[in-house]
Amino acid sequence: MMLYSGASNGDICRMNNDKQLLCIECAKLHNPAQMCPVHPEEPLLDPDDDDVRFELMNLDDRARSRTYTRWMIGLGGLGLVLATAGYFLFKIYVNGVIEAFWAETIGGGVVGGGFIGFLVARKTYKQRFGQWTMDGQKNESV
Repeated sequence: MMLYSGASNGDICRMNNDKQLLCIECAKLHNPAQMCPVHPEEPLLDPDDDDVRFELMNLDDRARSRTYTRWMIGLGGLGLVLATAGYFLFKIYVNGVIEAFWAETIGGGVVGGGFIGFLVARKTYKQRFGQWTMDGQKNESV
């Protein structure tokens, strides 16, 4: 048996030597007797503790929001630039019709670019801590 102070209430708990703890920086499990070789200043956390799971879900949610925001704003901005350029190029050739639809053309470029950004973010985002959180355990209970 080994003592460690990883309990959420601050008490010292007993745990087995075969239990592994998680480094939050590199998302890898390590033995409690060791520190993370890459991040020795980071404490190792118990992935079975509910408070740690909620913190891991919070980190995944923030990363997901950041990923979606970056892709949607980036491709929405690209859609704005392309729609504006297309509007002015088309205006040179067809002068009367395009004047009535300038807002719809540019707005459509922004919305279309943002939607494509949403689809790209949805395809590229991967959870770092899904295997230790309740999000990653949804499929196991079914």
